[in-house]
Amino acid sequence: MKKIFFSISLFTLSFSFAFSQSSKVVSAFNYLKTGEFDNAKQAINEATQDPKTGAQAKTWFYRGSIYEAILGDTNFAKKSPEALSEAVLSYKKAMEIDPKNQWKTEIQQGLNDCSLISFNDGVAPYNRKEYQMAYDNFSRAASLSSYLNTTFAQENKDTFATLYAGHAATKLKRFDESIVLYQSLLDKNIEKPDLYQNMAESYMAKGDTVKAREIISKGVKAYPGDKGLMIQELNMYLSGSDYNASIAKLNEAIAKNPDFTPLYVQLGNLYEQTKDTANARKNYEIAIAKDPTNFDSYYRMGALYYNQAVDLNNQMNKLDLKAQKQYDVLKVKRDALFKQALPFLEKAHNYDAKDKDTLLALKELYARLNMMEKLAETKKKLEALN
Repeated sequence: MKKIFFSISLFTLSFSFAFSQSSKVVSAFNYLKTGEFDNAKQAINEATQDPKTGAQAKTWFYRGSIYEAILGDTNFAKKSPEALSEAVLSYKKAMEIDPKNQWKTEIQQGLNDCSLISFNDGVAPYNRKEYQMAYDNFSRAASLSSYLNTTFAQENKDTFATLYAGHAATKLKRFDESIVLYQSLLDKNIEKPDLYQNMAESYMAKGDTVKAREIISKGVKAYPGDKGLMIQELNMYLSGSDYNASIAKLNEAIAKNPDFTPLYVQLGNLYEQTKDTANARKNYEIAIAKDPTNFDSYYRMGALYYNQAVDLNNQMNKLDLKAQKQYDVLKVKRDALFKQALPFLEKAHNYDAKDKDTLLALKELYARLNMMEKLAETKKKLEALN
């Protein structure tokens, strides 16, 4: 009799324990309904530790619901920084245990909510330049979007979460990761000029100029009218030493954007660097004709004449004292160039009165051309700037 009684007691205890754990799930749900989150968390976490209730999809669904509800309570959410990650973990666990469970629709909605919350949680840190926190949140939002598409056959083309995760990775100098993220968007046929620009910048930061040019050229072909891409491509070429390639690219850009004045200024500057002053002057003249109020056009034209005059002056200083005749010939040419530079630099000053380089050049010219009143005015302007 004792043996039988003992067996019955064990059965009773086992049944009682199982019933107790099952009741923890019910209690957790009831605590959730009344907003008693501390009790709800304790009850549901105890239930997940039990071999029986911890293996039930219902337990994990309730756990996800509890932690998601915590996110909606501002005060309680501050005390539970793990709530978002635990909600995601719980919903995914419920789907893992029973992919066809009765709460599938609710779990899908819960995960969509978590993805949106995670994205929003990345915005403020990003604006505060706390890029690691921003990256973690944007990456989680992007990962959830991918999971939802795969698990629930959603057709959500996540753009912003992945894009800003890429931006944050770039800020963190994790360029390999940013390239992968940007490329994943292009692979999803999400076409944005920014993607090409950002990928090219990441490759440049890695020192891979060839790949950067390849990416930006693809962007220019995809968006032939985008000036941002065009300028970025030009800057990549201009940063190198291949002047012929840079000139060719600028001429291509001008053919597509014939009224974009800065292109002519830059082309003139390139010709100036290759000592082709005739073509440099020609392009500065076109720029001035296109936009008669453009500071750079006048400044570069004035600087062209000024620099030519300075070159002649350097030649004069190197002459032997006996070469007076040659000195006089160069002096006439030099002074003529200084006079040619003057009206362009004065025009440049009219359009940007605070540019110090222009004022310094004018000061030199007024002194050389013996224009004393203008010289005094210019000195005062420089003093005021300083």
